[in-house]
Amino acid sequence: MAKKTDTFSSKCEDSHPCENREDVGNKADECRRRAGGKTIFAMRQVARNVSSFFKANKGRNEKHRSQVTVHEETISTVARCEKVDAAHKEGDGSTPTSSASYPNLHSKDNIIGLDTDINSQKQEEHSLQVNQIHSFITSGMSPTGNLEHDFHPRLKETWPARNVLDQHQFVQSQERDNDEITQRLPEPYDAETQMRAFLSNINDKELRRITDFYRPRLEDAIEAFADTVALALLTDNMLSSQDYQCIRQRVDVDDRTTATSELLNVVFERGAKAGRALWEVLVKMQSTKPKLRGILKEIQEKGCNLAKEVMWSRVASKVPNYMEDIYRQHKETLRKRSVRLTVANETNFTLEEYTDLHIISSPRQRSLVEHEQLSRGKEHEKWQKRHLKESLEKVRIDQLFRSSFGRTSLSGTSVLTGVAGIGKTTVVHKIVHDWAAGKIYQQFNFVFLFKFRDFNSITGRTSLNQIAVSLYPYLQDYIQDVWKEPNRILIILDGLDEFKETIDFGDQLRNTANEYHCFDPNCQCEVYDIVRCLVQEKLLKDCSMLITSRPTALESLDEAGINLWAEVLGFFKEERKTFFQRFFQNEEIAAKVFSYVEQDDILYTLCFNPCYCRVICSTLRPYFVNDEKEEMALPKTVTALFSSYIASLLNRWGGDIANRRELLLKIGAMAYEGIGKKKLIFYDDDFSRHGLKPSQFTSGFMMEMLEKDPSTMYAVHTFSHLTIQEFLAALSILLSKAPQDIKSTLNEAYSNSDGRYEIFLRFLVGLSASSSAEQLQNDLSDFPPNATREVKVWLRERLDEDFKNAYSEGSKKKLLNTFYLLFESQDTQFMQEIFESMRKTDFNGVSLNVLDCRVLATVLEHSGVIGEMNLVYCHMDTEHIARLLPVFHKCKILRLTDNHLKDSGVHQLLKTLEITKCKIETLELANNSLTDACIDGLCSAISKNKSLKHLQIYSSEKAGDRINCFSEKSVVQLKKLSKKRRIEIQSGDVPI
Repeated sequence: MAKKTDTFSSKCEDSHPCENREDVGNKADECRRRAGGKTIFAMRQVARNVSSFFKANKGRNEKHRSQVTVHEETISTVARCEKVDAAHKEGDGSTPTSSASYPNLHSKDNIIGLDTDINSQKQEEHSLQVNQIHSFITSGMSPTGNLEHDFHPRLKETWPARNVLDQHQFVQSQERDNDEITQRLPEPYDAETQMRAFLSNINDKELRRITDFYRPRLEDAIEAFADTVALALLTDNMLSSQDYQCIRQRVDVDDRTTATSELLNVVFERGAKAGRALWEVLVKMQSTKPKLRGILKEIQEKGCNLAKEVMWSRVASKVPNYMEDIYRQHKETLRKRSVRLTVANETNFTLEEYTDLHIISSPRQRSLVEHEQLSRGKEHEKWQKRHLKESLEKVRIDQLFRSSFGRTSLSGTSVLTGVAGIGKTTVVHKIVHDWAAGKIYQQFNFVFLFKFRDFNSITGRTSLNQIAVSLYPYLQDYIQDVWKEPNRILIILDGLDEFKETIDFGDQLRNTANEYHCFDPNCQCEVYDIVRCLVQEKLLKDCSMLITSRPTALESLDEAGINLWAEVLGFFKEERKTFFQRFFQNEEIAAKVFSYVEQDDILYTLCFNPCYCRVICSTLRPYFVNDEKEEMALPKTVTALFSSYIASLLNRWGGDIANRRELLLKIGAMAYEGIGKKKLIFYDDDFSRHGLKPSQFTSGFMMEMLEKDPSTMYAVHTFSHLTIQEFLAALSILLSKAPQDIKSTLNEAYSNSDGRYEIFLRFLVGLSASSSAEQLQNDLSDFPPNATREVKVWLRERLDEDFKNAYSEGSKKKLLNTFYLLFESQDTQFMQEIFESMRKTDFNGVSLNVLDCRVLATVLEHSGVIGEMNLVYCHMDTEHIARLLPVFHKCKILRLTDNHLKDSGVHQLLKTLEITKCKIETLELANNSLTDACIDGLCSAISKNKSLKHLQIYSSEKAGDRINCFSEKSVVQLKKLSKKRRIEIQSGDVPI
């Protein structure tokens, strides 16, 4: 590649950024000191002279009058930092490469709100001078320090020819001049100009550090268009033809990751000029690249502190000599504790064997109405394909702190969220283990891992010291010294959703009353207040924190000033394959099982979650591994899957049927109580209250149902997965409740709006069908017939009511959820009774995913003739249509307007039109991005069809990117078909 040429390619000599770390945040104070306290006065004077300038020209533009009001607070910290940085540059001999002066608008706080309506030609002629003045106001100094050189001649008449910072007396004499004369300035420069202004104000060494700091994110952001960036740099003579060809060849073989890495390597080798050229190219491209635009905006908002933060964040830790032994002991303790994981009480599971998880910044919607497992899972893979490459950024576990992610890299709280079983605790153990092994986060002297489930057992007041020493007793004599450098401490709090209280970080009473203050590690407070003060940086200010939680418990953190939000997405397709291979230890069997799962929408959806993957593999193992096993029906629903899983555990551990039934009833009652109280952790008093004895938990079966956390201070049990808790709760209700009580339980669960009972309801309905519960009946005896009959009666009443009330989007979603309940039963006879004759199915405006379509098709497949199916604006594409094909031919009126079918979706529909028993009389396909490519096939299928009377294929002006575009030739072809088949066809605003 190219040869190194200048300072950009040389490694920065990392040095301590400041004698005092707080200097990074106090540059505004230093700015005021260097300015002799005259900066604000200078700002006022510039505003007055701007007003005088406009007043002098008022006669030329009588229609335009506006106002300028410059407040002291508009002189932002970032703008003041520019002067200090300029002084630093003079000291180290580096200068900005551009002599052009741009407005330094680094954050929304330092932009003076301007609403311009300047229309006159004369005003446009002076826009350059006005913008220069605006630059002066926002940055605190003129571009060259000489007003005669920089500003309009008319302004020189009212401003002495010397530096603004020396004008204190002059400003005082002029303060009365402009009390009532105000004008408004033009709008600030756009994002590109602001970013260029930022780049022009940092020297080469700082830019090199920032580029290196952001390199992993830049590589990810430009990977999709690395060849375009390379071409732009080639055009600017920053890359050689040979360099470009090498990058182009990588792209051609779809190795974009390597291509991007090589591109940045070349830029670093070429030096400072190439580095600045790269940023110029990125600035120009940002408008159409959301991920890149986000990075550039973030850099600009961090402003002049960024270069110093970069240096500080990479300074390695150094403990005092007298603490080196305890430091090594602490690392070794954490390494041993985290080296192995317990999953379903199997401790032969090392971190190295765990499949990587995907983590993203900026988690998705946190207010979930649907059950959080399926609301994440059923659209998971399609969602990530659409957004991960475009706008969302992946975060490695070593980037949660001291990286370019977050508002600052120096301290603050990061939040890691994800649904139950997705791997949050595993990520935590990986972080702790890798820190102890010296692989990551060596900027921290000490890492502490606390679990909220431990905090639940603490009563009364305690202190951070007591909590730390109880878990790490060897720190007893050193804990006060540990706290002396909070910026060298990482505290991890795992499982906020498991805490018995909801912490309100916006609670004004606790935030102001002295009795709730916790400013010292020795302070005796409630655990609630210790956590609150840690997150708010009132306790151990400048320490770093990581909090993990399920999405349902994040609302309380919205007022906490979180530095970085991140979400664990779980497994994508390749990680799922890897998990199956590691589980079965046989590539051939793993491939067969994965192929089966991939073809089933329900099972494949669940596989995004590692815990579900384990349940699926454990359940399907006998069907694929044991050749002598009789042919059995493979599970097709979530109820069938977990019935098979629990049945396999019962068969494995044996025992008396009566005893097992009694045990499951008791543990199921405890599980149901936990769902109602959103309780995931259970203690000894919970077991006693439900008649469960400690000796019962020594059996292999119970050890697989309930996990004991060995890393906690107290005896704590959790179900091996939330869904197992929900399944056992439903099983217990069905086996123990009287029929009338079951109906009230169903109504209570259905009326709940936060989603906690959604999967419980599906299990309860699913277990009422003999096909789903068949395997369990062999181990637990027959299910009460009256109870299962009552469930069916309730479900029919529910469907009738939901059909009648399906008018709004919310009520239609309720109907869809009820369809899911019916789907879980897999009771075809029951479905035929309900849908023997259906007049209308309306999901207009409801966003459907592939799994929804699979459920609709399964449920409605057993119906007779469907009068009308309205699927307008349901965000459906070819894949959705493929799932619904088994029911389309039953519809008399099929409305598919305003979707994303495209030509490929219409080709799928042709199969329905060609069916002999097709009942479709009206077919609406308007606004579906159709073209001439589908017309031949459509005409051919309609010619064979005997039922179709009306085809709507036009597009409205408001269709946007969904508009149907046909040539004159296709329109003529449709007209001929219309006459031949006597069908009314609309391809425009009027029938053909």
